[in-house]
Amino acid sequence: MIDDYEKGEYVTVPRLKEDPIAVLEKLGFVERLSKNKVFLHPAAFERVNYEHKNRLGYEKMTRTKTVTFTDGKWVFIPTRAMSYVYELKYSVVDTDFVGEPEELSRTEHGSIAIGISMPLATAWRLSDESSREKVLFEYAKQHIKDQVFNNTLSEREELQLSGSTAPQKCPFDPKRIEISFDKPFEFPVAGELETAKSTKTTVQIFLCYVREDKERLENLYQKLSDAGFKPWMAKKDLVGGERWKSRISQAIRRSDLFLACLSANSVDKRGFVQREIKDALDIWREKLESDIYLIPVRLEDCEVPESLRDFQ
Repeated sequence: MIDDYEKGEYVTVPRLKEDPIAVLEKLGFVERLSKNKVFLHPAAFERVNYEHKNRLGYEKMTRTKTVTFTDGKWVFIPTRAMSYVYELKYSVVDTDFVGEPEELSRTEHGSIAIGISMPLATAWRLSDESSREKVLFEYAKQHIKDQVFNNTLSEREELQLSGSTAPQKCPFDPKRIEISFDKPFEFPVAGELETAKSTKTTVQIFLCYVREDKERLENLYQKLSDAGFKPWMAKKDLVGGERWKSRISQAIRRSDLFLACLSANSVDKRGFVQREIKDALDIWREKLESDIYLIPVRLEDCEVPESLRDFQ
């Protein structure tokens, strides 16, 4: 690692247009062995909290379900009088039907009541209602994700957190959790993963850019592909007839890394690129603090947007 990176300062990569792999090399993801050959560090990718981590090493995921939380409220349950209980309502549908005429008829609805004992809430220092709500929301989301994966999701789910069933330290930071109603989450389904063609890990990298930087990004796309990565770029990966907005949002969520490619062209430009960055920030907030997902990359000397200044 370079000194600037260890100090937490923003790293400017010189001559990115000629040598884009240097970005990932400086972050410790790859090691250059020769001009046209790099080594991918498996240990480095273990730090990437890919929401569909079971897909790593596979050609593609053939089936996912889309879950949307629609409402949340505190409830009182007499049998759990010494607990804070939060109830969430959700809808779930096979992702293949999203945006299709069959979506409404195929959508199922359910609820989950998740409680945390008062002593555990105190031990986790969840002293205010907002922090308890955020942690329970995240726990509920992870529980629903597991149930979807195992094909065991029921119409009514219940979960209770106490000193005997939960870790001593809260696994989530409330400050990094954003409660998102009416926002879809894609969760994988067990047994629907294609057999890997090789044991090599394929890491998908979403390239966020503006139209004016297309040529530079095509160069980056090719070099990442040659190095063994799976870059995703709207210009190259969108197929005619697709609903491009939903397809891009899907690609952002399914990617292991999000590269925000910045230049004088993009910094002050409003439009869909800002929405892409906002989507990536939302996904980043769902991850652990140590996870690497969003990486700003300066294609040239330019100002870094305020929302990205805390990232390397």
